[in-house]
Amino acid sequence: MLQLRSFVPTQDKVKTLEFHPVQPWIAFADKADNVKVWDWSTQQVVHDLSLGGADDEGAVEAAINRGGERDGSFATNASAAGYVPSRVASGHVRQVRFLDAEVAHWQSAAAALAVNGTAAVQLLRASDVHALDGARLLVIVCEAKVLLYDLASKKPFEVTKATLDGKSPTCVAFLFRGGPGGPVSGGAGVDGMMASPLLAVGCADGVVRLVHLATLRVVGRLAPSAGAKSGAITAVLALPSRAGYEGGGAAAGSTGGGRQQQRQQKQQQQHGPDLLAGGGAAAGQFVASRDLVVAGDSAGALLLWDPFSRLAGRGGDTAPARTVEGHSGEVLALCLAPGPEDPVATAPRVFSAGADKQLAAWEPQSLTEMWRTKMDPKAPATSLAYSHRYFNLSGAHALLMTVGGSAVMAMYTLAQLPLERGLRPCVDLAPLIPPGTKKVPKAYAIAVSPMRPNLAAVGANAGLAFLTFDRMYPLPVAPVPPRDLAAAHVSPGRAPAPAGAPHAAYAAHMGDAVWLVTCAAVSKDFGDGTTHTLPSVLSRERVGPATGQSGRAIIAVSPSGQYVSACWPASRQYFVWYRTLTGAWQQVDSGLGVDLAWHSHRDQFAVVEEPPPQMPHLPKAKGLLKNREKEAARAAAAAAEAAAAAALQSVLRIRQLDGLEVKLTCQQASLGGDVPVGVHGGPLLGVSYRRVTSSGAELSGEEASPVMQLWSWDGRTKVGPEFPEPNFVRWDPTVHMVALGYLRQVQLFRARPAFEHLATVPVPGATGAAWALRQLYIATTTSVHAAFVSPGESRGPAGQSLLDLDDGAGGGGPAEPVVALVTLAATSGSDAVGGLRAEGAASGGAALPAPAPRPPGPIALLGAAEGGLWLVNSYGQPMVLPLTHPGVRARCLASMGDVMGAVQVAAAGLAPRHHNDFASFLGAMAGPTGAHMALLGLPGLSLPMEVELCIATGQWRRALACCDALIHGCADRSHLRFAGNAAARRYAVATEASAAAAEAVATGAGAIAAAAAAASAAAAGAAAAADSVAQTGPRADDPPAPTKAATNQAMWGHMGFGGLFVDNFSTPVVEEPAQRKARDPIARGRVDWGAPLGGGWKYARGGGGRATHTKPGTAGAAAGGPAPGALPPSRDALRLAMRLVEGSHGAGVTDVTAAAAALLLEHRGCLSAAQLARLAARMAEVGMNDDVRLLVDSSVRSGSHNGQAVGFVAAALTGDLGRLQSALATSGTVALAALQANTYRLPQSMATMTAWNDALCGASAAGGGQAHLTVTPAGL
Repeated sequence: MLQLRSFVPTQDKVKTLEFHPVQPWIAFADKADNVKVWDWSTQQVVHDLSLGGADDEGAVEAAINRGGERDGSFATNASAAGYVPSRVASGHVRQVRFLDAEVAHWQSAAAALAVNGTAAVQLLRASDVHALDGARLLVIVCEAKVLLYDLASKKPFEVTKATLDGKSPTCVAFLFRGGPGGPVSGGAGVDGMMASPLLAVGCADGVVRLVHLATLRVVGRLAPSAGAKSGAITAVLALPSRAGYEGGGAAAGSTGGGRQQQRQQKQQQQHGPDLLAGGGAAAGQFVASRDLVVAGDSAGALLLWDPFSRLAGRGGDTAPARTVEGHSGEVLALCLAPGPEDPVATAPRVFSAGADKQLAAWEPQSLTEMWRTKMDPKAPATSLAYSHRYFNLSGAHALLMTVGGSAVMAMYTLAQLPLERGLRPCVDLAPLIPPGTKKVPKAYAIAVSPMRPNLAAVGANAGLAFLTFDRMYPLPVAPVPPRDLAAAHVSPGRAPAPAGAPHAAYAAHMGDAVWLVTCAAVSKDFGDGTTHTLPSVLSRERVGPATGQSGRAIIAVSPSGQYVSACWPASRQYFVWYRTLTGAWQQVDSGLGVDLAWHSHRDQFAVVEEPPPQMPHLPKAKGLLKNREKEAARAAAAAAEAAAAAALQSVLRIRQLDGLEVKLTCQQASLGGDVPVGVHGGPLLGVSYRRVTSSGAELSGEEASPVMQLWSWDGRTKVGPEFPEPNFVRWDPTVHMVALGYLRQVQLFRARPAFEHLATVPVPGATGAAWALRQLYIATTTSVHAAFVSPGESRGPAGQSLLDLDDGAGGGGPAEPVVALVTLAATSGSDAVGGLRAEGAASGGAALPAPAPRPPGPIALLGAAEGGLWLVNSYGQPMVLPLTHPGVRARCLASMGDVMGAVQVAAAGLAPRHHNDFASFLGAMAGPTGAHMALLGLPGLSLPMEVELCIATGQWRRALACCDALIHGCADRSHLRFAGNAAARRYAVATEASAAAAEAVATGAGAIAAAAAAASAAAAGAAAAADSVAQTGPRADDPPAPTKAATNQAMWGHMGFGGLFVDNFSTPVVEEPAQRKARDPIARGRVDWGAPLGGGWKYARGGGGRATHTKPGTAGAAAGGPAPGALPPSRDALRLAMRLVEGSHGAGVTDVTAAAAALLLEHRGCLSAAQLARLAARMAEVGMNDDVRLLVDSSVRSGSHNGQAVGFVAAALTGDLGRLQSALATSGTVALAALQANTYRLPQSMATMTAWNDALCGASAAGGGQAHLTVTPAGL
């Protein structure tokens, strides 16, 4: 189940190691006291330290630097400046740990999730730990000191044995959350994070000393009880207490509830006060979580301290709150793991491994033993690591451990099982890594990455083994399809869901049953003045039992939400339950199966049935142990052969459900001899084959991967090409697009009207995805992204249609697809969006929020609902990522088609400097309608963006007015003055046309409602249409298919959203255009484009109605350029004016073309040759012959080659033979001049021919020959 990816050899055995939660680093130390930090992404050692003795190398380096101070010509090592070497020998290395701000957050988050649930994770603010700002420490516990080595500055800091009262340190843990008492004050926030963490250093005298990181001084002592037998501290663990309201339950709905409160009350009656719960606060007051300390010593005792309680003293010794005899020998390892999956309550457990070869589970709040089992009879478990659910061998919470042999074992954590069932091997390192000096390799330590739980590392006697789990299985969670897709985000014109209404629902396998959970988001105030949005479980229903099943489960929900299915591949069984009219769940179908998937529109499912393997009868061996081992090996080989033979007999069957009735619609799909191994649901059925292919290695990330083929749901017709099998297949709600998730990226394909590749979303390592309308939410092991997708127009023929709902031919030029990617959540250090986030979340009106901290561990995406993205963690608990930031919310609304609501949100919530970015997004997603709404509703638009939007919407005269201002130096709308002159009246005419068009859009509610009904009917018949086309194809007598543009016009009128709306979509109530225009001076036409501007910049109108730059004391501008002292127009202004010339010419608005060309003609000296040639062509086509002649004269007189060439082009376009002859002669092309003059019998033909002859003779003389050609009036 674990596979070796890399191996790092060492001089001696690796006895301690740790993953960094965010960076791709593993820190480890071998017995020879060599400490290394290895980058598993680059396979390189990035830091290497040799400890064990005094810092002799550092002393030599410091001496060399001091010598450089005396000799100025000697170059010293700047990185070692100020370094004070240690003269204290470190002794043997006992433990290595990372410590920085990322560790502070993710260590706290993982522990808080196990103890307090999802609410505590969302309250964490690691930015409060100021002592770690800019630091990236490697904490190394040695026999004589604790070394804190800064990996960034390469400077060491020490906590010597003298600081620890002369006692040798043995281990360390980090405390980040304080409380009302103890050695230091707790944090000021609801998360209790302290400004400086404490190092809980276990020592050889049985005392845990608390070292303040900022001062490196001991501020507290956690000592054993007086008179108690104690030994050296051998393991220490930080554990958070419960957060909640004193006397009022837990902190939030997802982790509170009456059941957990009753459990706590029962435990307090049996075992005394709950140390994990807050104490000493007034009733109803919120009590933040604080860190507890659990330690094990060499005598086998387990001790629990509460160093930050009100009873804990400052400066003195703190006695343990609990002490139990855990083991009969030394405690070797401690580990925190969650309890059974539950959407409401949490029941964490602490596991301890001792030298007595036993593994024990403890209830943390009372250290009450829950169960105990004996491990390998020959060796104890030396190291423990928690492995997240569905990243290990069987799909359950487990502990990975090393027991001194070559194998890594996994132990179930939820209940005590017989050793033969509860303990299973994950990997045997004997055939994978070198044995070193031993016969077989031995494993001594293990670690699992907290944020990438598919990664593991094992310390062996010959080096470090880096391993990965063979596959990242999804969580056994399935969302219930929403009934109203328009409710994914709250529009300004729609009231939010009433209090108590469910926002999301999902089915999940938790414990011994399958459950249906409904949840909603609630607002909580924890006394810090900030309202937090937290999930709350409204109800949970038991769908069916899961007793007797083993391994991972595949959970799915039918499109109607009335059926829930569960399939266990390891048991080869599936079950389907139906919700009856009374609300009870009843089993309606079951059978053999290894995979199951549903249709996206009908209550129809496909199942891959695999018969159970026929196990051969083997004679029982007798006698020696060696014979029994051979018998076990033969039995295992026979079982593998039987399983392989059974897999070759797999068949694909399809069933239709109607209430309690089950109908077999396809007895056995004919797959052309291929053997099915898996299925993917949707409007088309994706079938994975056992056959492998190497053609998609760049997608799947593997050399060979199984093949996936799309089929019609009758199991008869193949549709589309073959694909390498993706990790997931997700169809969007309108079945226009499908997303295939691969190891390196997510591929988007358009399914209608032609199946073709749409775009690549560069998100590697995607583990799951969920669609909303034109929004794809993607989860990885380290981040959560939102991809906003505008599919554009199809580029392929309609005959390749997969889902021919529109049957459109895609008339006109194809529009390119647009994919905008936004990171919603990430581990710190992940790349954000880039330029849009440059100002950060702290600045008011930021374009996009900073990424929120990603929930730790595996997650499953449910989708967006009521302004939040819903997730489910590996414990079965719901979580919600708010999508309420104006930048994200406006983009979501625009993707859904609510353009007016999106503009309202952006105008109210985004700073004006970000309106341009949002207008670009709006124009790409919503087309001309988005551009119209942006022009009318976003006051922060710049003039260049206004020109872009006006060109996109065909508002040529308004674009001309903006270009006029841009070319004459006005780039900010706020600089415009109000006036009632002719220029303002002309602009008012242009803006009135825009307002009229927008009003027509806003008042088209009837057309929108009709379009919504049409889209609903189309989506309801998607499956039937797909099956019909797949089976029979288009008929010859069908009427010609309407174009895409015609279909959109018929369905949506002015909206033009391509039929992407859904059922129950309601048009939001928006502000009337007249009201908006009354507040906008530009919309009212009260802008004087010729008035003096602010900031000392002025320009005035020149003669002939053309604007010229002026400066006080000057007499105007020279022809062909700006006035003296005035700045020339920017390149962007000239580019936009050129686009206006060409766009208006293509639209047939010749008066705008002529006016824009005149603006450019004034600044012809700033144009390139290509721009001048294009300008001359457009001017000639609209009849501006006089202006073209002016362009010819000035270009020829400029003397440059480009100018003369432009003059020639302009002269040719106007047909002025005299100017053309002048341009040819001046540019030096005497041959063409002679040819043109001779052809048209011009008066200067003789002069041009003479010039050509002279040029030929000159060229011949220079070449040493004679001219053989003579030009005469009759020709050559």
